Amino acid sequence: MTAWLEHGSGAPAALADAAPARPPWGQAGETSQGARSSASAWRGAVQLAVVPLMFGFLAWLGLSGEGWLSPAFFIAAAATVLAVSLQAALFFDHGRLRRELFFARQRLQERIEHQAQEAVGAESRLRSLTESASDAIITTDEFGRILSWNRAARRIFGYSVRQVAGKPLSLVLAHDLREDFLEHWAKRLDDPDAPDSTQTAEASGTRNDGAIFPIEYSIATWQTNGEQYYGAIIRDITERKRNEDRLTYYAEHDGLTGLFNRRRMEQELGREVAAVGRTRSPGALLFLDLDRFKSVNDNFGHRSGDQLLVSIAALLREHFGETAILSRLSGDEFAILLPQRSSEEAVRSAEAFLERLRPHRILTHGQMLSVTASVGVALLGAHGFTVEELLVHADQAMYSAKERRDRVALYSSEREGEALTYRRPWEQRMREALELELFVLYLQPIQDRTGAISRYEVLIRLVDPDGQVTLPGAFLDTAEHSGLIRNIDRWIVRKSMELLG
Repeated sequence: MTAWLEHGSGAPAALADAAPARPPWGQAGETSQGARSSASAWRGAVQLAVVPLMFGFLAWLGLSGEGWLSPAFFIAAAATVLAVSLQAALFFDHGRLRRELFFARQRLQERIEHQAQEAVGAESRLRSLTESASDAIITTDEFGRILSWNRAARRIFGYSVRQVAGKPLSLVLAHDLREDFLEHWAKRLDDPDAPDSTQTAEASGTRNDGAIFPIEYSIATWQTNGEQYYGAIIRDITERKRNEDRLTYYAEHDGLTGLFNRRRMEQELGREVAAVGRTRSPGALLFLDLDRFKSVNDNFGHRSGDQLLVSIAALLREHFGETAILSRLSGDEFAILLPQRSSEEAVRSAEAFLERLRPHRILTHGQMLSVTASVGVALLGAHGFTVEELLVHADQAMYSAKERRDRVALYSSEREGEALTYRRPWEQRMREALELELFVLYLQPIQDRTGAISRYEVLIRLVDPDGQVTLPGAFLDTAEHSGLIRNIDRWIVRKSMELLG
């Protein structure tokens, strides 16, 4: 299993060992050269045979009746000298050509060896680069059979080189990726003159143990010596997908309770509203607000308040089940979307939840903590066809329930004015109290074990212009929902510092 990626020809090598191919100039070149050498030898033999024949002819003339001084003798002698000169010139020229041919062949051999060394070095560098890559690099033939398989591919997919050599790509890639490859191959074969290109996409891979995991891949195709090859660079994106899922989760869920946040609830509500518009299927939106939750944070701390919210979220899941869409909108406000529920079913379900909430307790600071809630119900379609309308009407129904607390109220257009009347006067009265200094502080002494006063608890009251004192339970809920609670807190801090000063 030594041959790996691509040889100098550009074609990917098979994974199995193979004998080196003979160079293109092998047998045919040797045959042609032998033929030329044979012809040259015959010409040389003929030329060498002419010289003794010429000398023999001269001797015959001299011994014949013509004599040594006859014109024929001189003509033959001149021809003989010319033949000897030509033969000598040919002899020296043949030696020069042999030497030049020898050195040319030597230079050609050196060049061939140098190019072979460069090809081996390039292949070695490419193999080192491929083996050190963190992504899987795979090549296949035109039938999808695996030709190369680097170290990262072995690590990612869990298969050795022997296990995948010559096997179809579908062995390690999930069906959807296999189809993408085939589709890409078909496009390339239909247009072989198109420039090489790559495409990147996400799909699923299959490990040796059968586990499916997400991958990102890019594929390319090329032709070498009339043969088609395909390559893929594959990356395991399991960790990236996990981080993306985590970010998506936190973008859509409340970090404390794990319920949907307001943004995701509005999306789900929008889809349900669209479904109601098409199918006229019933549905309901419940708006739940805890009663006097601020006193929990004030008396037991925000950590205890968070524990209570988490326990209520668990109670909501248990009561409404998987068919309901639950969310925490803000603070102590929850929204419950009940698909395909009539008004009677929605109200009964909300009342049943309040019954389960009343005995619900959590242990904090050695004390059992409980809370009640007020719930407003708005029907999808009947009380609004937009997300904004339904949220507003469910909120108004909830404020109607707040008049007596621990109850459920169904939205009614006739009572809409009553809900607004319940909210607006208190908002106006609190704004006037802040502007006109109508709030007052009472110091509640706290004794230690010896009976001595060790500290004071600061209590706020609202005093009307007519002198009537209003306890905070009547206006704190409205203060929290209207945003005035921050102004009241700052006023309390400022006045308390004045008392200490």
